[in-house]
Amino acid sequence: MAENDAGASSRKKPRGTRPPTAAEARAAVVPFARAPSERGARLVLSLRPAHALVSSATLKQIHWGGVGHRDGLLHNAPTLVTHVRSLLSADDARAADGVLELSDAAFADHLDEWAAVPFAIERLEPCAGHVFVTAERARSIAPGSAAYFRRFIEEGVPPEQVPTSEYDAAQTACRTHEIEHREQAKAFGECAPLGVRLTIVRTKGDGDCFFSALVKAFGGKAAGGRGSAVSAPRDLEVWKLAHGEGTPPPAETEPLTVAELRAACAACYTESTWLVGHSLRLGSCGYAQWAFVDDTLEGTRARIRAPAAQMGERAYWADESAVATVQRYLHCRLLLFHPQAGGASRFQAIGDVDERADRPMRWVVLRRTHAKAQHYELYALGDRAVFQRDELPDGVVRAFSGRVAFDPC
Repeated sequence: MAENDAGASSRKKPRGTRPPTAAEARAAVVPFARAPSERGARLVLSLRPAHALVSSATLKQIHWGGVGHRDGLLHNAPTLVTHVRSLLSADDARAADGVLELSDAAFADHLDEWAAVPFAIERLEPCAGHVFVTAERARSIAPGSAAYFRRFIEEGVPPEQVPTSEYDAAQTACRTHEIEHREQAKAFGECAPLGVRLTIVRTKGDGDCFFSALVKAFGGKAAGGRGSAVSAPRDLEVWKLAHGEGTPPPAETEPLTVAELRAACAACYTESTWLVGHSLRLGSCGYAQWAFVDDTLEGTRARIRAPAAQMGERAYWADESAVATVQRYLHCRLLLFHPQAGGASRFQAIGDVDERADRPMRWVVLRRTHAKAQHYELYALGDRAVFQRDELPDGVVRAFSGRVAFDPC
């Protein structure tokens, strides 16, 4: 009997070797959040007065040190949790002011988990008699709302504020305009400001939407667009930058591809643009917008070339550099119409496109929207999505005349 008892005791698991329970693992997490910074990775270890803890995934407020906060860090940033704990164990004084600075090397080691860390954002109120507004001033923004936090995260500053009287007057003028142009809106839909009804050619919101819209524009029905394919002569200098001297460019009748356009944008992504993006990426605010930026220019260009699906959160979404490059590469002017915006901000055009004696300018109208993320789609008129100057609808020319110099037909 004694032998059996001894054998049983010898098989018992020694104390202290069992894995921690979920509650114990949660309790061991040191709560932290990202702090706005122009440069460097800064973590705050306590929430200051008039600040909110905001989920990087949902932009909703969460409770500091609560189950959602600790579990989110534990499941989505486990190695960063361990690193923070080890830093504090080695030197408690590092967090004397409630802020923990990470070295560039430590930040690079935990880059994959950085996007999951919530934000600590100051919750400000507009000045007396003022209201926060969206970038296009079409809607007001409530302090502490998802729109407020999104602006702070993307720009590093609170939303623009305008006098309440000015905002109310603009809203009244907008409603009056809508009433007066209701019949026009019925006829032209969201394109009423353009004075013509255009058809939306949809694209997937997969990170390649800007490039896909242009592939559809030039490729016609065969590429998921409208009508017949349109010739696409490529700029030889841009092609050489992307593919080298020994590779001849495709024939003008060869369809465009997303990969080809991405390669052109990567080749033309300049060192100065990379330096700006790299600096902003290292700051905790605006990281998502600059997540594609690598620690080297060539690494960044490789991410720009890669399909968005392959890069995930580090995918390159079109920016002003992409618009300028595509305009040069295809010798076309892109007119960006933002139907959700208000006033003149609905009509956007980026950069200049040099006239060429050997090639007429073409024009493409893109639909640009911004809900949770920026998205591009294509506008078509009947079977046409790529226009010569004399084919552009008069309403489009009038609408963009403040942004683009149009030659008379």
